[in-house]
Amino acid sequence: MLKTLTHALSVLNLFGTEQRLWTAREVAEQLAIPQVNAYRILETFTTNDYLRKIEQTKQYSLGPELIKISNKAFDKYNVSKLIQPMLESIMKQTAEATYLVKLNTTTATNIDAIKPTNRVTFDVRLNNEVRLFEGASYWAILAFLDEELIANTLATATSGLTASASEVVAQTTAGIAHVREHGWCTSSELFTADVTAIASPLFLEQHVIGSLTIAVPVYRLKSEDIPLYGQLLKQSAAELSQLLTLHDLDLSTYHYY
Repeated sequence: MLKTLTHALSVLNLFGTEQRLWTAREVAEQLAIPQVNAYRILETFTTNDYLRKIEQTKQYSLGPELIKISNKAFDKYNVSKLIQPMLESIMKQTAEATYLVKLNTTTATNIDAIKPTNRVTFDVRLNNEVRLFEGASYWAILAFLDEELIANTLATATSGLTASASEVVAQTTAGIAHVREHGWCTSSELFTADVTAIASPLFLEQHVIGSLTIAVPVYRLKSEDIPLYGQLLKQSAAELSQLLTLHDLDLSTYHYY
C-alpha cells in the first residue's frame, strides 16, 4: 500500500513540471512502473477530479480539486499578505522607505521594500546577502543569535566607509546592546553613504528570523525623530511577530512583487 501511495504521489508530481499533459504510457516510462499501474492511478485521480482526461488524446492534466488544494496552500503560506500591509503602514506613518530583512544563517538578505513615491529615497538592492555587522538592519538580528555566532561575526568584521574594522566592531557591539535593551537600534553611514538605518527584530516564537528597517537620507533625518521611529518599528515588529507565530509562518516562502 505504501508503495502504491508513493507511486501515486510521484504521478501527481509530474504535473508540477513543465510538461502539463501526460499519457499513461508517458507516465509509466517516466516513473519506470507498469503501464497498467500508471493507468489505474491516473483514472483514480480523474474520478476524484484531481486530474482531467482528454478523451481524444488520452492525455491527463491537472483537475479542479488539485488546483483548489494548491490555492489553499498558497494562501496559507503567502506570508507576504501579512507583512506587506505592515510595511505600507510604516512607510505612510514615516514617509520613509521601509525594508524587510530575512536572516539566512550567518548573513541576511533584504527581501522587500515599500517606498514613498513623492520624495527621494535610498535604494537597497533586494536579494543580496549582507554580513551581519554591516549596520542596524543586521545588528537587530545578530543581537538575538547565539554568542558563538556573534563572536565569529565580530571576528570577521571589515572596515566600513570611513570606520576601521575595530570601530565597526565597537559600533556593532553598541548596537547589539541597544537593541537588546530598547528593542531597536540605529546606524548611520557605516557601509552605505548618506543613509541612516533604524531597525527592530522579527521573531517566530522565540527565534529571530529577520528585521524591519526604516532607511532615511541623513540630510532629512532629525535627531528627535530617531527614537520615535525606533518605537514605531518596535511596536510594529512585535505585532508582526505575534501574527507570524500565530500562523506558524517564517520568511522562507516570502514573495515580493
